[in-house]
This record gives sequence, structure tokens and C-alpha cells, in this order.
Amino acid sequence: MTSARWDDVDDDIASAKLHFREAVKAFRSGKPSDQADYWNVMAFQHAMYAGYTSFEAALERIFGMIEEDLPTGRDWHRKLLERAAEERVGDRPALIGRTLFEAADELLRFRHVALHSYDRFKPARAEPAIIAAEQFLAEIDDAVSRVRQALDPD
Repeated sequence: MTSARWDDVDDDIASAKLHFREAVKAFRSGKPSDQADYWNVMAFQHAMYAGYTSFEAALERIFGMIEEDLPTGRDWHRKLLERAAEERVGDRPALIGRTLFEAADELLRFRHVALHSYDRFKPARAEPAIIAAEQFLAEIDDAVSRVRQALDPD
């Protein structure tokens, strides 16, 4: 596999980390809790959305590298995440472990809120997504490193 393909995955992961890190920082500072501050509320939601979208792009690139078809249908986002958590014995390892899957699943749920329910955003209900973003930030580098080593050991 070419280094350029891994560079693209690394870029997507770096983007995801940037967006999640800044969203966590904003949330922990209390900025999105002021519903009257439109810009902080919308920026927070967009950062969370962009973080998940960047992570998903990295998964899509990895599946492309190993020539594994992407899921289709209305629930393709969820199926992509489930497939990434599956090991294909003799073919490939799981791309993400159980705790990273659970964090990413919560982030996927928040992505839906940010995309479809932004006018009904409730800061008090965002705490699980923030915890998930922190878990993602703690685990993603090791997960990518492990997958890279398994798929391209040289």
C-alpha cells in the first residue's frame, strides 16, 4: 500500500482530532451552554459534525485500500461503523476496538443531532458526546497505528 494513502488517512484523523478537541474545549468552557449565543452553539455542533465526518472519511479510505465494499442503504453510516468494529478472520483485523466503537457510536448519534436537530440542541444532553469525543481522542492514534501495522507491516 502506498504511503500517500496512509497520508490521506492521517490527514482525515488529524482533522477529526482537531474538530473534536476544539469542540471539547468549547463545551468544557461553557460557551455552547448559552443558548442565546447562536455562533457558539452552531460552531460547537458543526465541530462535532466535522469531527465525525472526518473520522468516517478515514474509515472509507481504509476500506478502499483493502478493496472492501462500503455499505449501502439508509443506515450506511451505522453499518460502516459496525463493519469497522468487526474482525474478518484471515482477512483483516477490526479497525476499531470495542471502546472506540462505543465512543464513535455516540458521536454518530450526535452527528445526527447536529445535522437534523440543530434548532433543538440541548447543551445539557451533549455531555455523553463530549465524553465520547474525549475517548476517541485517547484511542484513535493507537487504533490507526495497529491497523496500519496489520495491513502494511513494512
